[in-house]
Amino acid sequence: MAANTHRYQIAVLILETNVPIPEATTAEPSSQTAECRLEWMDSRAVVPKATAPFHRWVDAAGKPFVWFYHREGGYQIRVRGIADFLVSSHAEEIRCYPRQKIPAEIIRQLFLEVVLPAALSRRGRLSLHASAVATPGGVIGFLGGGGQGKSTLAVGLSRRGFRLICDDSMVLKQERDRMVVVPELAGVRLWPDSVAVLLEQASHDLPVTNTEKRRFSRTGPAAEAMPLLRLYMLESSPDRDIKIEKLSPDDALVELIKCSHMLDITDKELIRMKFNELTVISNQIPCFRIEFPHDYSRLEELCEVVTQDR
Repeated sequence: MAANTHRYQIAVLILETNVPIPEATTAEPSSQTAECRLEWMDSRAVVPKATAPFHRWVDAAGKPFVWFYHREGGYQIRVRGIADFLVSSHAEEIRCYPRQKIPAEIIRQLFLEVVLPAALSRRGRLSLHASAVATPGGVIGFLGGGGQGKSTLAVGLSRRGFRLICDDSMVLKQERDRMVVVPELAGVRLWPDSVAVLLEQASHDLPVTNTEKRRFSRTGPAAEAMPLLRLYMLESSPDRDIKIEKLSPDDALVELIKCSHMLDITDKELIRMKFNELTVISNQIPCFRIEFPHDYSRLEELCEVVTQDR
């Protein structure tokens, strides 16, 4: 291995890269061969031209900020004003073209929280847009769109002694007759108002891409995969009371599809595979919709409801 090569264990993936990623866990020397390599290009490198995008994400104001393109041999992911990523067809190679004067910390977070979860789908992995905590009975996951309170609720529960094991990306795999959660990065992203309420002291603080959310390092993830106990689809609103509703497998499947990370939404075979995997989860794992007010004064009440729910 070259002197400037770094290896990391990120959930189920061994990543090899030419730059250090301090937010990730260093892989043991005896661990398996890396299945994905990230090459970080010089900021002066010419960014490859892109064709018409096949998909895009928009921000809270409705403006596009991430574009997805097909290209020969794979894909291109462009994040507005930050970086371009070229991903090979099966995500064994990822090349990052950072914009000049963008802090490396921001681009690393972008890679870890946007690009890599999407790329995992090309490696046959299942990843959901979710935060999760470990309880004595197993993992509880929280799914939902941006700003619904996934991270806030997870951190609220961590203050009660439940270990935070992932934020934004929950990697799942089937082990014999059970679905398990593979621990992810030891960190959490929070909006400024959540930070003021939940984190009086933080060991690390980084700006994150196109939002005001900031990332904080937390206690490291659990060492081993843990069984998934139940899932909550979050819906917050200023004028709602706390209400829990158990979802049918069909309704749960619809919500899981919305929250599944997938790089190529035009790949019919991948869609079929994801549908089958998510169908197993919707039939195997109890799923609930939980409505609650966007009111920090009731966070403890919400945590109590979730921990007492069966």
